[in-house]
Amino acid sequence: MAQGEYEKAGETLRPALESDPDYGPAHHQLGLLQERQGQPELALATLKEAVRLSPGEAAPHEALAGILEAQGDLAGAEREINAALAFKPDDPGLTLTLGRLLLAQGNDAAAQEMLKQAAHRFPENFEAQIRLADWYYQNDAEVESLGYYQAAEALKPDDPAIKARLGNLYLKRNEEEKAIQSLDEALRLDPRDAASLFELGRLQAGRKQWDKARAKLEEALAITPAHAAAHYELGRVLLMQGESKKAEETLARAVKLEAENPTFLLAHADALVENNQLDRALKQALLAAGLKPESPEILFGVCSVYSKKRYFTAAIQYCEKALTLKPGHAETMNRLAWLYARKKIQLDEGLRLSEATLKLFPDRHEYLDTLSELHYVLGDVDKAIAFIQNAIDLAPDEPYYKQQLWKFKNLKPKVPEEKAVAGDASNG
Repeated sequence: MAQGEYEKAGETLRPALESDPDYGPAHHQLGLLQERQGQPELALATLKEAVRLSPGEAAPHEALAGILEAQGDLAGAEREINAALAFKPDDPGLTLTLGRLLLAQGNDAAAQEMLKQAAHRFPENFEAQIRLADWYYQNDAEVESLGYYQAAEALKPDDPAIKARLGNLYLKRNEEEKAIQSLDEALRLDPRDAASLFELGRLQAGRKQWDKARAKLEEALAITPAHAAAHYELGRVLLMQGESKKAEETLARAVKLEAENPTFLLAHADALVENNQLDRALKQALLAAGLKPESPEILFGVCSVYSKKRYFTAAIQYCEKALTLKPGHAETMNRLAWLYARKKIQLDEGLRLSEATLKLFPDRHEYLDTLSELHYVLGDVDKAIAFIQNAIDLAPDEPYYKQQLWKFKNLKPKVPEEKAVAGDASNG
């Protein structure tokens, strides 16, 4: 039977059954043979007979449970495993099977208890530790799953799947050094583990290790070219490396694989902006906003594209909504303050927002640029010059700031009428 020679197996069993029709082990073997030959109904009847003829043995109950489970009778399978456990209470495999059946029936509490019992009673049993670790992982119980994965790792220190799962857990716990170590070990044991390549690349991208991240993500995609998230992460890395054309192509693949992923759509819009394809960028950003209309990050992205297209009124509407949903967000406050300056509206509010960004990040030259523009529009040229000079000191290679300095020194600002009237009244 083990070699797949089912006819010979049947011929071998026949004399035993003819010699003693009530011999339970022969019925047990015949039931297993019938199952392997694709005769489940015959196997079911034969194994029920085996259980009747071998009342003190666990194996026929276990075999019958397998048939019942395959036919969808999970309660019946559970009953037979419990019967088997009555004869073999120290069998970890039976305990784990019962836990799996309970899970399949939605009885999570009883399943968890059974899996815990197996892991604690059989600490040297790898399957017991890994089953419970997986159960906790799937239920987002990071602390518990970590302990059982570590126990499984002690039993099988060279199992790449465990190393990879540990790496994921360490990432969730923000223990990056441990995550890197586990993922590196997983890849040493299995260099074609695309999931570990992806996670390590994503981690390295978060650390701004662009070259390392790119290499890992490209390896992951060579193995699993339809991995949408890997295309997304690689596209973001390529953007940071200044390869906007490749980034746009890579992010387009991510969008093609997951057309309704707003995060991918927005990243694709960013790449299109870098390639000066503003109409396409706006289309993608608006699609993202339609999918997730209450996301401040996506609304800010739409605001940014409208800003690039110089549709300042529309940009202001999106940025104002984004700021309502996420008050105090520095990037949004800075962009909105800049937009108010460009439209010469709500300048006091723009000043308040700009000053708030600099309280959070006093050395961000782009925030200093916004504040300088607001003071210029308000007619306070000296302050405008002072703030733009600070920005130049922080980013001496940025030519735009030097253009701003020239403008402030040489062109008289057109102060909004209401501000000019207010100024005249105060002087009078």
